[in-house]
Amino acid sequence: GQDAFHSVDARAVFVVLNGETVLQFDTIQNLLIRQIGPIPGSPIGAVAFDATDELLYVARVPGFTEAGQVSILGLDGSTVGSFSTGVAPSHIAIVREEPVRP
Repeated sequence: GQDAFHSVDARAVFVVLNGETVLQFDTIQNLLIRQIGPIPGSPIGAVAFDATDELLYVARVPGFTEAGQVSILGLDGSTVGSFSTGVAPSHIAIVREEPVRP
């Protein structure tokens, strides 16, 4: 899975610890900034961070025969949304489309 995510824009690395907690490290100072969790639910299979909206995306893997889920969290660990995925989600990509210019 994707156990770490480097956000250049946030100058941070997000790392999954023990499948239930996300640690945020400052890449400039090389310091632990915060611990998010333990987050209840199925083990974490992937993590990503949207620096524009300051939201953490955490893919949950309940097993290898059933659909997973992505939880969308604030940096305080509060859940702000979620969506279903396929079986065993192991990668999250944050993609923003560029606006069409006339």
